[in-house]
Formats: sequence, structure tokens, C-alpha cells
Amino acid sequence: MNNNTVSLSPQRVSRVIKATNNNGNKARRKAIIMILIVAILYFIAFSPIQINFIYTQINHSHHLYEHRLFFIVTILLVLSSTAFNPIIFYIFSKYFRCKFQILLRCLCPSCRLSTKQRNNFGII
Repeated sequence: MNNNTVSLSPQRVSRVIKATNNNGNKARRKAIIMILIVAILYFIAFSPIQINFIYTQINHSHHLYEHRLFFIVTILLVLSSTAFNPIIFYIFSKYFRCKFQILLRCLCPSCRLSTKQRNNFGII
């Protein structure tokens, strides 16, 4: 028998499996919540312009051009939907946060920290 192998008791194996399953379930739950939030924000951002499109198709009118403010607000809402996703990813994903901070340090000279200072900060 090889002396380098470690024998684990069945109770210890069971505890390791339970801990792994709990971590997996938490990660799965966070991912589902993140996907739901992204989908809801996408729906909120795109629904006004789609409702307006359906309304103009049914009534054969160009309601869009009569109210410029509504048009501008809906376009800005649609464009802002692309800015929501990185914010949500930053909030929910520790991996995304870490990689974003690395990218920020590379692109922004004022955000760079010395190696000693960088090691004192943990990933939030």
C-alpha cells in the first residue's frame, strides 16, 4: 500500500460533500438572482419603445415623432440598459470584481497601488 495516500473516514467525506454542495447551491442561487435581475432590467429598459412601436403599428400613426421627449427618454433608457449589466455583475460576482479591479489598475494610472498596499486589501 502507498504511504502517500490519505484515508478519510466516511463521516469526513460526508462533511466535505455537504460543504461542497452548500457552496454550489449558494453560487447557483446567486447566479439565478443575477440572471433574473438582468432580465427584469432588460424588460424595463426595452418595453416602453416596444409598446410605442406596437401602438404606432396598430393606429398607423407616427406617435414617436409627435412627442420628441418620449422618444429621447425611451432611446436613453434603451442605451442605458447596456450600462446596467456591468454594475450588476460587479455587485454579484467576486470574480468579475477582481478582474475589473485588475483592469482598472492597468488603465488608470491614479488607481495603481504599490504591491505592498495592494496585498493589504481583500476582495470585497
